[in-house]
Amino acid sequence: MIRNLVPLSPLATLIFLAVLFWGLSFAIQTFMHLGMNTSVWDLGLYDQVLWNTTKGDFLITSIRGGVHLFAERFKPIFVLLSGIYLVQDSVYGLFAFTLLLHATSIFWTYAIAEHVLKHRMTSLLFALGVTLYLPYRNGIHFLFHSQMLADPFILMGIWLSAVRRSRWALIPFALAVMCKESVILDILGVGLFLFFSRQKGGLSTLLLGIFSLILFVAYIEPHYAYAHPIMNKWSFYDPIIQGNVSAILQNIFSFQTLKFLILITGPFLFTAFFAKKWWLLLGPSLLFRLLSSYGGFRLITAHYTGGL
Repeated sequence: MIRNLVPLSPLATLIFLAVLFWGLSFAIQTFMHLGMNTSVWDLGLYDQVLWNTTKGDFLITSIRGGVHLFAERFKPIFVLLSGIYLVQDSVYGLFAFTLLLHATSIFWTYAIAEHVLKHRMTSLLFALGVTLYLPYRNGIHFLFHSQMLADPFILMGIWLSAVRRSRWALIPFALAVMCKESVILDILGVGLFLFFSRQKGGLSTLLLGIFSLILFVAYIEPHYAYAHPIMNKWSFYDPIIQGNVSAILQNIFSFQTLKFLILITGPFLFTAFFAKKWWLLLGPSLLFRLLSSYGGFRLITAHYTGGL
């Protein structure tokens, strides 16, 4: 009886969901921009960075005083995205291409679920959940955040790892790391999970996460951010540095934290916490967010949870 509710084949259903997702999202972003409902933060900033890169000013933002983008955010994915402006010199090409990448999350989610559960209807429900996922919808309405691109890359990497294509999986995992510095911890969690689950490719993924973390902390941050201080990221962890236990516990056990966990895992019926070794997979990213005194790390606005 349940099967009759979905008259299309799984592939046709996935294509329908992806086309619907892409079409509605592209229309929303286009009309928002035409209606002047976008702003310098953050679409204007990144639009300028992409345009400048194609003109020879490599990842430079004059909005921040002519400094390198890495002074604020580690997002080397913009080097690749700048190629869009060589073909279509406007934000609409950026919208179309990035939303197409987002739409592939529907296919990767179904592929992972079907591989694990061997049940098409349940797998389609997971794909539908991604289509309607609130953090995704928030990100579409708040332009532009490259960490959203980490989701399809990570899902693709997990699927490749699941089907024993671990060498190929390193490519999307590396692309995910390039989306934002916080995604490094998500890849570190994936690596820990795969390694201790004795999955092929677990060690290489773990090493990718460790190498990326060392590169960011030991070189990128000191070389760029310290030279042009825009945001003191380490101040978000002052309670830990100062040993303020009460502040740490308040961050972890606050109502905002509970609401955050419900909003990101509730749509999938909290199934993430039923997986074996889930604490390895989600641990680094959750600790990064829950131990911080910066409440923005525990919001789903603009899909700040990209990667998680």
